[in-house]
Amino acid sequence: MSRQKAAAGLLAVVGSASSQPLPAQHAHAGHPVSFVACPEFRNTARQCWTAESGGKTYYIGGFGIGTPPQLLHRALIEGVAYDGESSCGATVLDPVHISPLPEIDAACETVLPDNGVGPKELSIFDLPPAVLAANGAAIPTPPPLARDATFKIYFDFDSAHLNLFNQATVETIARTIMSSRVRSINITGFSGRTRLSDGSSMIESPSTGRLRAQAVRDALVLIGVDPNLVRLSNVEKTPVDAQVDGAESRNVAVDIALANGTEYGLSGSVHTSSLERGLRVARVIRAGMVHVNDRTVFDLPGILTGGMGSSGSGSRFGSTTNWDEFTEWQWVTVGAVPVRYPF
Repeated sequence: MSRQKAAAGLLAVVGSASSQPLPAQHAHAGHPVSFVACPEFRNTARQCWTAESGGKTYYIGGFGIGTPPQLLHRALIEGVAYDGESSCGATVLDPVHISPLPEIDAACETVLPDNGVGPKELSIFDLPPAVLAANGAAIPTPPPLARDATFKIYFDFDSAHLNLFNQATVETIARTIMSSRVRSINITGFSGRTRLSDGSSMIESPSTGRLRAQAVRDALVLIGVDPNLVRLSNVEKTPVDAQVDGAESRNVAVDIALANGTEYGLSGSVHTSSLERGLRVARVIRAGMVHVNDRTVFDLPGILTGGMGSSGSGSRFGSTTNWDEFTEWQWVTVGAVPVRYPF
């Protein structure tokens, strides 16, 4: 792979709307593994990270642009292992999610000598400095949403910190929101659990979901999303009751509802303490009738009524408009006596 292709790949990943990397194509079937271990750094010309579990050494350097492994910290390592493939002389994990644990562990300081075997694929560290400095700045603004949408952002274990990969994902979501006519944004934070390969489980604090939702909300607002559109919620249930475990269970869902996310548009209403904002929102709602701080079922005999899109019969009713809809115009004049003309 050339450096130019690697750079293009980074930009494509940074512009993605999901913070979970897509798995590569492999010749052999993989199997999931999950364990806690000290990352080991091999001092090769190109960075080479490995970790040991169950008598096997796994290559964990294919972490994309998420949270990298660190010395002096044990890490939760979750991935798909391919026993028939190796990189850095270790079994490949792809994809792999690394969650460095916050506690300092002096035993995690292994630096191995160069054995001449480096990683087979390029990593973020092999990209040109100019590409790394840009950090996705050249990515164009996404097109407006055509319908309601949900985006997910995945987190490290028991962490509400937005890493580099998550920051890029949140920026893409924010750009999408700001280019669309959005009615509301609901952000839901989830806590999760991870079942390790040895049968034990690691469970997150239930409050982590709330902290994650707040972190995403703050980032969206900082980028430029209207804070009045955002509503927060979080799942405080015990994580062991979750249907999904692993990295998939640790996420924030951003549900975006469009102001005009339907083919129908008969009537709508906006309830707000700001009349100025209510009128601004009413003007972008595609409906025949929009009432600020009132019910949707509202009519006056002298006012035009009707729907847009697939609502109503395609005509507008009320007031003098009914005359045009149900009658034909005719001009009639009446004189008391016949008019005499000079010809």
